[in-house]
Amino acid sequence: MSQASEPSVARRRAFALDAVGQSARSVVKAAWWTSAALLARRIASPEKARPASFDPKAPAAPSRVVRRAWLAAFQKDAEDIAAGLYPARNDAPKGLAVAFRRAADFLADARLVEARRRRGGGVEAREDAPTSAAYPVYYRQNFHFQSGGWFTKDSAERYDAQVEALFSGTAGAMRRRVLSLLARHWKGRDHRNLAILDLACGAGSFLGDLGATFPRARLLGLDLSPAYLVEAGRQNATVPLIQANVE
Repeated sequence: MSQASEPSVARRRAFALDAVGQSARSVVKAAWWTSAALLARRIASPEKARPASFDPKAPAAPSRVVRRAWLAAFQKDAEDIAAGLYPARNDAPKGLAVAFRRAADFLADARLVEARRRRGGGVEAREDAPTSAAYPVYYRQNFHFQSGGWFTKDSAERYDAQVEALFSGTAGAMRRRVLSLLARHWKGRDHRNLAILDLACGAGSFLGDLGATFPRARLLGLDLSPAYLVEAGRQNATVPLIQANVE
């Protein structure tokens, strides 16, 4: 083996170890948020208030298709890390205390979300929304009946936990399917003149992935929610953020 090839072999081994570590963290994360989701369903009991007129027309999905897709998200994430497309990412809360606090907040809010769904309170967020023409009517609602819509600090801080519980811990891995495409396209190229604008950046989780993958690129985040931009700024202190309507 030539001396020139030794660093390449070392990098591949390092990437492989990173992928193993990512897989191990994914198992823990999946177990954590799946448990939180199951507990939230037990607390809120949504099955007790199913729509009386619900009559699905589409055929049932093939057996275990969701489980296979769920596992594939983690597998593809680890494979991209092993290929050196982007560094290993830790989507878990920083510390057990933070993890328990986020889970407890999500569970406490689950009952409120379910109560809002049952009473059809899809526009209650208008009470929290500023009376500004900058916010379209469709925007001033409780998407998925979440508390506060896009307008409150609590909603912004709770959003990542809600999405992780909804997708049983795969939210980060699913977001990085987009990161995989970008990383493949720009692999081996100079990123110093690259500018990436994250439209509707929300609470900023994907901005963190972009920053880790393209540390020399200029990143910007854009969102219409001031509360979510504050949370995005807390997670990505050096990224300029813009409040604007994407449209």
